[in-house]
Amino acid sequence: MSKQLIVLITGANRGLGLALTRAYLERGDRVVATCRHLAKATELHQLKQTYRDDLLVLRADVGLGRSVAAAAEDAALHLPRLDVLINNAGVAPGKPEQPLETLELALVRDALQTNSLGPLRTVRAFLPLLRKSQQPRVVNVSSGAGSLSNPAIETPNYAYCGSKALLNMFTRIMAREFRAQSVCIVAMTPGWVRTDMGGTDAELDAPTVAGEMLDSIDHLTMEQTSLFLDRYGKISEYAW
Repeated sequence: MSKQLIVLITGANRGLGLALTRAYLERGDRVVATCRHLAKATELHQLKQTYRDDLLVLRADVGLGRSVAAAAEDAALHLPRLDVLINNAGVAPGKPEQPLETLELALVRDALQTNSLGPLRTVRAFLPLLRKSQQPRVVNVSSGAGSLSNPAIETPNYAYCGSKALLNMFTRIMAREFRAQSVCIVAMTPGWVRTDMGGTDAELDAPTVAGEMLDSIDHLTMEQTSLFLDRYGKISEYAW
């Protein structure tokens, strides 16, 4: 794209979020990269040395409303608008296939705070900047593990699967609310990616997936708002 985009990426200090940050910066876009612990964001700080004018690194714990609000206030001092918001921050607490009898419900609560409510907090806080864009887009990074139509979730996890299913529903509700304001809001599953969360056995590498997602996000239209897409911008086989 010829126009420099302004992109916000949560959970940008590692994994897919870091790969997306690199992909946008390398293309010449401007990125707001957020994470919970700035002191641990070594690679983001290294990128800042190269992309001093195009990378803004902010602290934002999406599980805390006041933290997200503070980040939005800070961003508003530096940005004229926000074109793309990628809700990437996520957690997968607990053990796969842990039975209900031994399940720590606090872990489910933590997953809901980050994976489900986090995107709601972030979209709400950054709405003023999104409304200043000519083509605002919101991408909620989801998973086939959160799809009710998935007939065979290989590693069911109450916390992760449940929180992503709720995120999918929130995506549809937000898309309906903001359709009249021409804000395109979708859920997107990147697939099984080799990250700290995805593990070393995952079939996909983060830089490749980031590039594919970037291209798909570029081509989002209002006709796609509310959809559950794969990284290629096609309707996911597990939608919804």
